Amino acid sequence: MINQISFANTIDELQQLKENSFYRFFSLLKEKIQIRKYISAAFYHAYYRSLGRNRSYSLSSFLYAFILMKFLGISQVSTFIAILNLSPLLLELCEFETIPDSAQFSRFKNLFHNYIHEFMSNIVKDAIHGSFQISPELASTLIYDTSAVVPKVQENNPKFLNGIIKNMKRLKKTNPKLDPYAAAYNNMPSHAAANTEIAQVYANGIICYGLRFAIITNGLGIPLDVVFLDDEFKKKHPEIELSKKDKSPDEDKSIADSVSLKPVLTDFFDRFPSYKPTVFLGDSAFDNYVTYPMLIKEFKFSKVVIPENIRNTKSLPLPGFNESGHPLCPFDNQLPMKYEGLSGGKGRAPRIKWSCPKTRFVKGKRLCFCNNKCSDSESGRMFYTYPDENYRMYPGLARDTEEWFRLYKIRATAEKTINLTKTVFGSAFQQSLSPKSLKSDVYFSVIAQLLTAILAVKIKETKHLRWYYVKKKYKLK
Repeated sequence: MINQISFANTIDELQQLKENSFYRFFSLLKEKIQIRKYISAAFYHAYYRSLGRNRSYSLSSFLYAFILMKFLGISQVSTFIAILNLSPLLLELCEFETIPDSAQFSRFKNLFHNYIHEFMSNIVKDAIHGSFQISPELASTLIYDTSAVVPKVQENNPKFLNGIIKNMKRLKKTNPKLDPYAAAYNNMPSHAAANTEIAQVYANGIICYGLRFAIITNGLGIPLDVVFLDDEFKKKHPEIELSKKDKSPDEDKSIADSVSLKPVLTDFFDRFPSYKPTVFLGDSAFDNYVTYPMLIKEFKFSKVVIPENIRNTKSLPLPGFNESGHPLCPFDNQLPMKYEGLSGGKGRAPRIKWSCPKTRFVKGKRLCFCNNKCSDSESGRMFYTYPDENYRMYPGLARDTEEWFRLYKIRATAEKTINLTKTVFGSAFQQSLSPKSLKSDVYFSVIAQLLTAILAVKIKETKHLRWYYVKKKYKLK
């Protein structure tokens, strides 16, 4: 089992521990990090309030057990129980006198998932402090990404989607204009039949059914928060909409990711008001005119590194501007475009609409009478200017410069953290269909990574962290 320890996957190796047993490593972790200080009074009260009965197992013993499972890379409770039966040393590490049954492990994750998230947040405070000792610049860099936990439901079987596509192809015979793949996407159920909380999501390049979550890490790859974008989240933030749209899954994902950004960051900084990161890294899903001023003005990031999204970058010729700031015809810089007023909409930045100067209304319909059209649209070219466009064009640093590319490469650490959370620590291999249990499992995967980072700082072995090589490679402070 030692070869499966995810600690060795998370860290290039703490050299002083490399030749020692796992027992010694976990003993050192317990010696240097007292997890009881991270347990809130509310968590203690909730756990020990059990109809007047005494708990057979302490709260800390269950926490140690789940953390131990993550370090061993074990995803199934039944497997873990079998190993405890064979190893008195591991039983001792968990501080168990006897072994709980699988139902007790399951109940713990289901009953206390919110407290486990709170426990994780308490550990994050020390992880943030330790990050600045490793690399101040990477500790001041915030990365936002989304992924999903995908349980085993029938809708995740490839045959399920293939069956819908096959039906749509039959319909195409009578409706030649029908796109069977787009129709299949629109006709897929919004939730899994086994549990309505397991919703349709687009993750890892595929349409699947699971629990979407947002993850925040710093430039070191240390996870700072995990937020599930579920019904509970939407009830807390009624101002947002994360419902399925009638578009392509790629665009739906971009819309959902960008809409979730502000409420997730707001909740995060409410919990950690003293943490002031200066650099934000995100993928092209966040490239829109609302995101940049929000990150720079409201959250005080000095640099925002987001690649341009092709859906926001038109292939049409761009107009120039006159001294009044009015856009000009792309093929005639002496011809200003016509002002059409302000427009916007829910969740969209304020913008000014301009139209081709050679358009006019005929029987209530706008038509373009230009002999040299710059757009295929019969209503002519429409162009929009944004008051905050300068933030997108210059988000604290020049695009496509050496510094811009250097910073954006760091975003890959978030992808590695997600991979650790889901595969190495076993969150992607859960059999449970309970959303609460699945959430708790992800939280424990994050907790294991946080404790690893804190331990490395406490024993002053951060030079052997894989994050150290990220810092060295990109010449960061």
